[in-house]
Amino acid sequence: MTVGNPGIIDTIRRLAETGPDLPSFAAEDAVETLIENWKAALRDDGDLRALITDLDGVVDHLRSFREKILDIYPAARPDGAAESDTSALAAEPAAAD
Repeated sequence: MTVGNPGIIDTIRRLAETGPDLPSFAAEDAVETLIENWKAALRDDGDLRALITDLDGVVDHLRSFREKILDIYPAARPDGAAESDTSALAAEPAAAD
């Protein structure tokens, strides 16, 4: 899927959920970091698939980081969570083009 609309970055930025808590601030920072890279990518080829691949990569890194912390500090595991539970970072599967 390609995009020719230069306003797509502003649209994507508005989609990022923000709030007064640390997770919201971290997500907003991640989105802003990605957007800086995406500006050039969208200008060059306009392919939105790369954006989704980048987002998936960020989520994968956060899941791995989470599991490494829990391996070192198992007491940090949320009450009632199974050892392999990553529901806090679960995402809907991306739709196929």
